Amino acid sequence: MSDLNTAAHDDLAKVLERLVDEPEGMKIEAVPMRRATIFEVDPAPDDVGKVIGRRGRVARALRVLLDCRGDVEGAQYGLEIISD
Repeated sequence: MSDLNTAAHDDLAKVLERLVDEPEGMKIEAVPMRRATIFEVDPAPDDVGKVIGRRGRVARALRVLLDCRGDVEGAQYGLEIISD
């Protein structure tokens, strides 16, 4: 993972740790694609709703945060929430 991806990963992790009840049960993995890096977030089963939010508002805000980070760094980031 490059330094830029690490910084974006760290920012996303900091926000999500404060959002969920079980931060130790959450995994964040950076998956490089052709033009972007997708962050796959796998929260604990009880925290999935908190990461998505009502009508997807929290997920949308996290994507905006990653878009802003990408604009600053000249990269593209995406977010995928994995719920089992």
